[in-house]
Amino acid sequence: MQGSILQLIDSDYSGYILGTGGDNFKYSFPNATVMAVRGNLTKRNIPPQRTLFLAT
Repeated sequence: MQGSILQLIDSDYSGYILGTGGDNFKYSFPNATVMAVRGNLTKRNIPPQRTLFLAT
């Protein structure tokens, strides 16, 4: 998934999250592979992954 649409993704999503942003809510996608997020706010609102890149 790409774009500022993190809040639209179901919590059971099982694909890749790459370069997306979100709003000021906490997110958990236990079945997804989170590779990169956009912005520090989104990075703080996603549980830590082994490797998480920040896209600015």
